Amino acid sequence: MAETLERTAMPTLPVGGGVHAAPPLDEVLLAMDAVDAIRHERNSVAKDLSGDEARAELVRRVRSQYEAQGIQVSDALIEEAIRAQDEKRFVFVPPPDGLQVRLGRLYATRRRWARKAGLLSAAALGIGLAPVAVLHFADQSRRTTESAAVDERQHVIPNRIAAMLATVDREAREQEPRIKAAAFAQAARNALAANDPTRARAELAAADRMVEEMRLAYEVRIVTGPHEASGFWRVPRDNPGARNYYLVVEAAGPNGPLPRRILNEETNMVDTVTKWGVRVPDEVFEAVRRDKADDGIISNKLVGVKEAGRLSIDWRMAVRDGAVTKWEPAPGSRNR
Repeated sequence: MAETLERTAMPTLPVGGGVHAAPPLDEVLLAMDAVDAIRHERNSVAKDLSGDEARAELVRRVRSQYEAQGIQVSDALIEEAIRAQDEKRFVFVPPPDGLQVRLGRLYATRRRWARKAGLLSAAALGIGLAPVAVLHFADQSRRTTESAAVDERQHVIPNRIAAMLATVDREAREQEPRIKAAAFAQAARNALAANDPTRARAELAAADRMVEEMRLAYEVRIVTGPHEASGFWRVPRDNPGARNYYLVVEAAGPNGPLPRRILNEETNMVDTVTKWGVRVPDEVFEAVRRDKADDGIISNKLVGVKEAGRLSIDWRMAVRDGAVTKWEPAPGSRNR
């Protein structure tokens, strides 16, 4: 049950986690891995669900898989992976029939047709020359790929680890980013030691997202607007005799509200939103309500400040653990 504050009886309270993009290779590899996860999960999604419900369930399952591994994957990347799987973007398509394909096929079956024609030696010395050239280039390409993989394990990934640690050490203004960066770096090194460069790349991609979050700067402000609640209370399901009080807030950046990934304490799901309800003590809620009731304006809309170089928010109002991302009144609840 929820109650929304409006100005008639209990006034509406009015308003008013630097971008460092992950390397494209990491995004492609994560997308390819997500496509594989989607291909496996799709078969187990209930057939009686509607198209939108099935898609939402698929996104939820894939996100849960990655979160269980400690990998944060954006909703946008999962949606792109679903589109890639629908379009069969990562499905192998055989090359069109042509001279090179025919020569290769001829070489592969040379013993059968040469035996029939009594021309085994001719096949080895004549027609075999062109396919042998093809195999030579294929073998050279394989060696080039193996060399690149070795270079990635021995140089590229270790250099990226060192660069990430140096960036965090230089830009961090608190210990939390440094601690997390060290954990990502060690996990990537462990993956390399286990000959698992894919996992190492995933750890570095997560580190890059942490650096991106560290560089952001914004203020957490109470939301205001016409016909928009700035505060509400809800009755928790496991404690019907209690009330949880929330202020509706947004992360106001230099260019407007920033989307944030917020854990909804009522659903235990992480949602990407531009507005959410942050739980506060009832006395803070009442103070803001009285401030609004006085003249229709909230004098102090600042709830917290997130500075560049930090992961934590400096709360300027008392807040409690917990947040919600949806607060529409439940059926049968009272509105004021």
